[in-house]
Amino acid sequence: MCWDIPDFQMAEGTADWFRERDFSVERDVFLSGGRDINRFDLPDGITARPIGADDWGQLIDAQQAIGVELGFADATHRSYLESRNARRRDQIARGEGQWFGAFDGDLLVADMGIFHDQDVARYQAVATHIDYRGRGICAALLGIAHEWAIKRAPDATVLIATDVTGSARRVYERVGFKPFEVITSVMRRAY
Repeated sequence: MCWDIPDFQMAEGTADWFRERDFSVERDVFLSGGRDINRFDLPDGITARPIGADDWGQLIDAQQAIGVELGFADATHRSYLESRNARRRDQIARGEGQWFGAFDGDLLVADMGIFHDQDVARYQAVATHIDYRGRGICAALLGIAHEWAIKRAPDATVLIATDVTGSARRVYERVGFKPFEVITSVMRRAY
């Protein structure tokens, strides 16, 4: 369930009712960026490029590690990631988006996707390896993906979503994204 009502505040008693039934109550903020955002350089020794055919296995391994952090430790999650990334690769092949990675040598340390049409470009699954967080890699990669999308869809509104209270929000705002809406969702994990 999702309430697409700006700044909707669920009563705590209602939220508790859902939690008692094994649902999670989440609040995500949607942020938008214009044509120009703050650009940051990658740290020394880190390079960035679109994910290539040989990188997808490492990408799924990285996403699996993030999944473990989030409590998705079983094989079902890996199967989901493989299927989801196959669909992303199809979208990329159709010219609907791109997946970018930041690398320390050959090691994938951060990644994100951005998909678009002429009206909207939206970031997907922004993630940084736990040992590489706090170094500005994500901020730099956001700029690289943003530039790519704006060249392809110059009139698109660029969007990103994250947890209302998460550290990612601070990164996105530092890059220049502005919050415009909070969405409240109630979900039950499928596995």
